[in-house]
Amino acid sequence: MFRKTIMVADDDQDILDMLTTVLIYNGYHVHTSFNGETLNEIDADNMPDLLLLDIRMSGLNGKDVCIRLKQNDVTKNLPIILISANHDIAEVAYDSGADGFVPKPFNIKQLLDVIKVHLNGK
Repeated sequence: MFRKTIMVADDDQDILDMLTTVLIYNGYHVHTSFNGETLNEIDADNMPDLLLLDIRMSGLNGKDVCIRLKQNDVTKNLPIILISANHDIAEVAYDSGADGFVPKPFNIKQLLDVIKVHLNGK
């Protein structure tokens, strides 16, 4: 069976570790980005099935990354779920064209449910 690949971008190593463990346990293949640099490398040859993207990362604004990916013909259909403690996460998700959002701190079941909804069509 083909496993879906999820890219997780967050500058909090503890969150990356926890999400990696949870997602692998739930059958996903996981790539991580601690500083967001690998997000610039997403193209047709190495496209994840879904991107979990923190809004605030060191030196990188997840909102701007999301906008850039959604405006690119190659990555515009990549489901992007914003994860953040930002109190305006719903507005940021809407403004950036994100497919969904999960506020931090998040409930693991809620996060997995959102992921499943957005991977359903892939």
